Amino acid sequence: MVKLRVVNWRCIDEVEIELKPITVLLGRNATGKSSLAYAAYLLAKAPERGNITELLRRLYGTKLDEIVRIDRGKRIYPV
Repeated sequence: MVKLRVVNWRCIDEVEIELKPITVLLGRNATGKSSLAYAAYLLAKAPERGNITELLRRLYGTKLDEIVRIDRGKRIYPV
């Protein structure tokens, strides 16, 4: 069992879920399913790429500083 904890990531304030060999994310639109998937993907790929900036550039075409937005004083990362 692996736990994934995501904080202040896209539309997610904070969540912790247990990932099993097969994990299915179900829910209505705009509830954070894709945000969880991107967070898990980024976390899984970071060690093999060795460079988060390069990984973000491949995903979004830019670096982290250019995709972070501020919403009511909170930094929101759209990955």
